[in-house]
Amino acid sequence: KRYALKTEYLIAKKQALLREINFLKEIKNPFIPKIYYSSEDDISRYFVMDIFGPSLMSCKKSTDVGYLPPQYVILIGIETLYILETIHNLGIVHRDVKASNFLLRPHNKYPLCLIDFGISSYYIDPKTKQLIPNQGGKFVGTAKYASVNVHRKNQQTPRDDLISWFYMLADLSLKKLPWSKVEDKEE
Repeated sequence: KRYALKTEYLIAKKQALLREINFLKEIKNPFIPKIYYSSEDDISRYFVMDIFGPSLMSCKKSTDVGYLPPQYVILIGIETLYILETIHNLGIVHRDVKASNFLLRPHNKYPLCLIDFGISSYYIDPKTKQLIPNQGGKFVGTAKYASVNVHRKNQQTPRDDLISWFYMLADLSLKKLPWSKVEDKEE
């Protein structure tokens, strides 16, 4: 069997792998890769998980027309929305919903898988089960798919994942989003 290995140098400026490992171990549902092993050595932190792919973005790019047919996007929308619901029901917001983070799993009961939980966060406190108050902060995610709320650096909730989900579906349906080439987050 083939597996995927994800690594991160311990001296990397941005550290996200430990967070991702913790979320993946906690979530345990059929839409999330299973972790078989995780550890670290003197140089790096790493984990071994199931390998899937290609991503929905790779599928879009591989088409002759540069977008996916509407009937596929509708099916993708239904499946990805259900996956997000399972995450949100655990009090977790993904914070980086995009087509490159949804991978195909051919010949599987669950045809899509959500990956990359390195910047995910709780919006409901796992101990108290209460909504975590808005603390504001910094921009987190991918600007192309981020809601206005995220651009204003407000704390993210499922609402923001859903707005990113909508932008993702629009992006899969079109050759590109109107703001795809904009580099400045403020703009």
